[in-house]
Amino acid sequence: MRYAILIIAIFMLSTLFCKGDINPVDSLLTNKGNDKLYIRTDENIYSWKQSESELIIIIQGSLENKSESTYYSKTGNGNGPPEQDQLFFAGNSAGKIEKYNQSDNSWYETNILGFLIEGSRFVPLNSSKVYSIYAHLTINKDREERGKYRLRIDYYQNVNPKNNSKPFKDYSNTFLIR
Repeated sequence: MRYAILIIAIFMLSTLFCKGDINPVDSLLTNKGNDKLYIRTDENIYSWKQSESELIIIIQGSLENKSESTYYSKTGNGNGPPEQDQLFFAGNSAGKIEKYNQSDNSWYETNILGFLIEGSRFVPLNSSKVYSIYAHLTINKDREERGKYRLRIDYYQNVNPKNNSKPFKDYSNTFLIR
């Protein structure tokens, strides 16, 4: 009887102190990363919108470097200033988008990110700084892309990583595309 009361008390306390803005999609999937960068999308559900010749989604959010170190990621606009507050997740950058595959419980990088016309370049991700993120998704209007997704950023300890350097990786919250 004591254990039942203890379990009920723990449950009640946990529901009392839990945040109400938890993404229900996140509770289904874990996002294991290096936990140095905190990425959050502005929305939890996105829908494709028709443009002139394709379907698009624009994802915006924020990235915060929670660590005490500066890291470097190839997420800057190729023609932009070296120190910028906006990071780009694009097909030719270190900002990626991954789709969840339920059949094998895995994440796979997809090719639905648009490209930066000027290319991308390494930018510093300074300690305790918050950056705006921007991801432009695009697909052919005849293609169906729906499901659970997340953003991934690859980053390094220095601005010129060696060719065989393995990047750190961190992930956003999961979100739905329908």
